[in-house]
Amino acid sequence: MSTKDELLRGKLHAFSVEFPRWGWRKAHWYLTQDGSVINRKKIQRLWRAEGLKVPYKSKKKCRRGKGDVKLKALQPDHVWAADFQTDETSDGRQLRFFNVVDEYTKENLLQYVDRSITPRQGR
Repeated sequence: MSTKDELLRGKLHAFSVEFPRWGWRKAHWYLTQDGSVINRKKIQRLWRAEGLKVPYKSKKKCRRGKGDVKLKALQPDHVWAADFQTDETSDGRQLRFFNVVDEYTKENLLQYVDRSITPRQGR
């Protein structure tokens, strides 16, 4: 490895710290702004060799329903929450749980347990 490569690796690390949302293409553009000629494939190869990556953006979660609706329970039996859970027995078979909880009192209103829960079982 030449000293030019070491110098480029250092510049790439400094670039990735200064601009964490930019990738190797912007790094190539940034490093060639002073008039130096650098092959973009070399920048890409060094970027990957150093393990530099642009972190993924997390997606924002959308709220369902109208924005003015408050989902806070104000009295018993006002808001219920339903949840599915899965567990495994010692012999490796799965158990499925369906729970309905009153959000105000935190009381478990229904707990249905079976090996398989299908939509037709509720009818």
